[in-house]
Amino acid sequence: FLPDTMNAEPLRRAGAVFNITDVLRDSFSIHLETAEEYVTAVLADEETSRLLDVKSGSPLLRIERFNYDESRAIVYFTRYYARSDIVEYRSVFGANADKAGAKGGGTDPIPPT
Repeated sequence: FLPDTMNAEPLRRAGAVFNITDVLRDSFSIHLETAEEYVTAVLADEETSRLLDVKSGSPLLRIERFNYDESRAIVYFTRYYARSDIVEYRSVFGANADKAGAKGGGTDPIPPT
């Protein structure tokens, strides 16, 4: 989700793979300040089980992230599902979490080692 007030053209130009934080900063002068994330244990429905190649009713993690700018306005929202059998969820907290040497910095589901 992106607000209707944003022109999505820079996102289309960025291609299939891009860093949303960089595009927001470079194309829109929007600097992300905070993110709020909710992780919920859920059971896979028929569509999600097909997409993630698991049986219907399998345990999953539903992750919803709200990203805010300096004025606390929501900039973008993401929702995704992770297979709890192959993903380890880790959070890194602190003002310089992205520089702490953690894989990906911040909060990201990562494959288990």
